[in-house]
Amino acid sequence: MTEYLNPYKVKENLATTPQITFEVTERCCLNCTYCAYGELYSDYDQRHDRQLSYACAIKFLSFIKELWEEGYDTNGKSEIDIGFYGGEPLMNMELIQKVVEYVESDLSGYGKTFSFSMTTNAIFLPKYMDYLVDKRFKLLISLDGDKEGNSYRVFKNGTPAFEEIVKSIELIKNKYPEYYEKFVDFNAVLNNKNSILGVRDYITSTFQKVPRLSEISMTGVRKSKQEEFDKIFQKMNESTNSLSSQSSDFQKHPSYEAVASYLSMNSPYFFLDYNELLFGKRECKPIPTGTCQPFTKRVFVTVAGKILPCEKISHQYGLGQVREDGVEIDFEKIANTYNNYYNRITKLCSKCENKGNCLTCIFHNGYLENCRCNDFATPQITGKEKEAALLFFQQFPEAYSHIMHNLEVI
Repeated sequence: MTEYLNPYKVKENLATTPQITFEVTERCCLNCTYCAYGELYSDYDQRHDRQLSYACAIKFLSFIKELWEEGYDTNGKSEIDIGFYGGEPLMNMELIQKVVEYVESDLSGYGKTFSFSMTTNAIFLPKYMDYLVDKRFKLLISLDGDKEGNSYRVFKNGTPAFEEIVKSIELIKNKYPEYYEKFVDFNAVLNNKNSILGVRDYITSTFQKVPRLSEISMTGVRKSKQEEFDKIFQKMNESTNSLSSQSSDFQKHPSYEAVASYLSMNSPYFFLDYNELLFGKRECKPIPTGTCQPFTKRVFVTVAGKILPCEKISHQYGLGQVREDGVEIDFEKIANTYNNYYNRITKLCSKCENKGNCLTCIFHNGYLENCRCNDFATPQITGKEKEAALLFFQQFPEAYSHIMHNLEVI
């Protein structure tokens, strides 16, 4: 078995992770139809409206600090984002404020620059925006376009949340325009009641922001809910709306994300960071698929203290446990588990046309559950992707420079 990862590297990854995100509450004021913790899905731990305890959050941050002190931090001076997730994180604002206070007081002196971020539905923004602005929180607001496109985001009683969300956004936009311009962004989920073009047109014209777009998660759907899921799901590259060839706004084009991903995967001049530029895009033992090494991009701690490599990964793939009396994490077991994943997928990956530049995560693409890859590329598929990219750049030649200089592919 090829060893792609060793325990020391996993520990180093955790000590140098650029983002630590806490799920501070399971509670939410909304009941969105396609919520990853809702009735459509079964791949998350049971929800009980719990709150993350201050003791658990601080215990984990103290554990990270111990790794720094033990010499596993190879970054030295670096920037770390402390993120807050839910549920709706603003429903546990007391904990958020305490964690911020701890970070500012107890984690200083290690050469780290800290920032704070939050994914929010915006309902409670009016109550807490003064504090968020003071601490320069980066806000990612969930909004799926206009009233119709956003209609799956509803309150517990089924009432649409659109008007309240818009009211909150307008308030912070008008009261703190400089903060809004720099620190507020939008995320929209594609569904059968909106479109890529419609979402972008509405949010750019109303709020002067270009939103991120994502699909409804396809991982962990209950078999009994598959028909309901299929009804509301819309795949990114199947969005039916398209732009006129006369339009010059390439970021609104339905193919924009797909072409940007194609370019990042296939251009030898696209570098995710300076390490790739200076030391090469591939190590001597390239890891199959686009699956991240654990903790290289972030670490996620659930309300129950489960340690995950990402908030988008099923809770069944936990890598450790945080309790009020300590942190349990077996770095050797993590390395062995990932080596097993990588070696299992290698045979299939070797036959894929995108094997040298894959961006797909095995936790999302169906392999671990079904032993198949939803993104497996044949010569015919890659040929169509190349043709689509060529047509896109012929229509929008200015998009090439923008993607190469500005786009972050996640």
